Amino acid sequence: MYIIFCCFLIAITIIDWRIHIIPDMAVIGIIVNRLIFFVFQDSFSVKTFLNIILGACSVSVPLLIISLVMDYLLKKETMGWGDIKLLFAIGMYMTWPEMILLIFTACVIALIYFIFSSKKK
Repeated sequence: MYIIFCCFLIAITIIDWRIHIIPDMAVIGIIVNRLIFFVFQDSFSVKTFLNIILGACSVSVPLLIISLVMDYLLKKETMGWGDIKLLFAIGMYMTWPEMILLIFTACVIALIYFIFSSKKK
């Protein structure tokens, strides 16, 4: 399951790096992969299913709400929906504390990148 997941993430990374688009079909592939392994490996455990849903929604839903509010306030698109969909799909593989750590780490790395890239200009 995780090998297929990583292959999708590598493909998404390359595509996003080159053309700045996260393909919906790749995100759907990640979701379908997790659901297939849930059905055949986790044997329909309600607890596991709830953990999958909680992980998927823990970061993506608050980010969606923030994005919609900022879109409304600024009258322009503030964040692409591909990022939110990708975080939803990634959350299906992780617990909610791992997702919080993921988004925090991503923000710190982005801030460091921004600081060092802006000094070069």
